[in-house]
Amino acid sequence: MKHSIDSVLVTSPRNDSTIKFVRQLENCGLYVYHLPLIAIHLEPVEKITGKIPLGTSFDWIVITSKNAVDAIAPLLKTKLQGVKIAAVGKATAGLSFAIGYGCRFCPPTIFSQTSHGRMETSARR
Repeated sequence: MKHSIDSVLVTSPRNDSTIKFVRQLENCGLYVYHLPLIAIHLEPVEKITGKIPLGTSFDWIVITSKNAVDAIAPLLKTKLQGVKIAAVGKATAGLSFAIGYGCRFCPPTIFSQTSHGRMETSARR
């Protein structure tokens, strides 16, 4: 289907943040088609803790998304109590504070890989 305005295909999972993002794109005058290609399924806490070998401890945990924060939150009170938290970005760091845990490290730049395979950084704004 051809449109007289630019069209965008959004492939992220159907959730509140995606809906907000789609609305922002539409407010910019874009035609948005949302086709979720992946779905996030959180494992039960019991299944996650069963995958961590008995007696194993961690100094740090790196959280990479809201989904990671949601998955790890119950474990921070038990199996991962006292672990230091690092986040890949300001938004994810903010979520760790929102659930009652601080973030000890958040890099000042964003790392990304170009289509040519080179790593590049860009300053956060």
